[in-house]
Amino acid sequence: MPEKEEIPSRLARRAGSAPARGLGSGFAENQKMAGAQDPVAAARLAAADPSEVSEAMEAQEKAAQEITDRREELLEAIISGKWEPPQALPPGATWAKVLARQDAKFITDWSDRYRKMLDEQVEKDDEANLKETINASFTVQPDDPLYDPMVDRERRKRIEANLKALDFESMVFLGHVEQEIEVQRGLNITLRTLTTQHGLWIEYYIAKQPDMSTQNLRHTYSLMQVAVSLEAVNGKKITPSLEKLMKQDQRDEFIKGLEQRLERLCQMPSLLTDDFIIQYIWFTGRVRKLLSGNLTEKVGNS
Repeated sequence: MPEKEEIPSRLARRAGSAPARGLGSGFAENQKMAGAQDPVAAARLAAADPSEVSEAMEAQEKAAQEITDRREELLEAIISGKWEPPQALPPGATWAKVLARQDAKFITDWSDRYRKMLDEQVEKDDEANLKETINASFTVQPDDPLYDPMVDRERRKRIEANLKALDFESMVFLGHVEQEIEVQRGLNITLRTLTTQHGLWIEYYIAKQPDMSTQNLRHTYSLMQVAVSLEAVNGKKITPSLEKLMKQDQRDEFIKGLEQRLERLCQMPSLLTDDFIIQYIWFTGRVRKLLSGNLTEKVGNS
């Protein structure tokens, strides 16, 4: 029977992490006798102020938990075929045992490589989506008359470098996540993830529209997504509010609100609404990065 690929339990790895305390605990020799892996550090910790000890232990626990999460993330990625490690599996070994033996530096290095691959794939998908949605060039340079700063990768990096981290707990407990985005100086927008119900109602609504070209359909659908996702512009709330319209008998009320929001968008310059579409796609890309396993670092500024 093949051995199951498992990382040793977290509880087992945490055992013995706290220094021995009591008379003589401030001496490395006594900590060594008590079984401390690092007697000097354990003695220093045992002799410290209790509040400092608590903070240090919390920081240590947080760091250890992050490495544990990264090990499990890597194991799942390797076994499922999502990522190919930079070195081959030694004969007779399992990836679970190989990863369990590695120190934090090794795990962090491999984890960073894996997450970089995920992030690059998200950005490629976003770019392909933009190409199909908006008729814009992705190859021209800034000195070209056809250059469009809205689809500039460097611009995306500059915008994301200043973003506040996405709140994963908000996604889990509230069912959505919001992010305020500085599109350019003097223009900030706040976007919120769509609920599944709202996404279905958008599809229902667009299916009832007159026949249109594929390009027009994609562009209109993207504008509808923005209309629902856009929560505020420069801190001013977009109305009517749609967030509480979730019950089946509220579909018509939702569609009415969507039409009002869409009408307001369509009164804006097309270059601006195209940029809103781009910001929405980049925003959802960051959310996908958040859900792909990168849960311990800031998303949008990592």
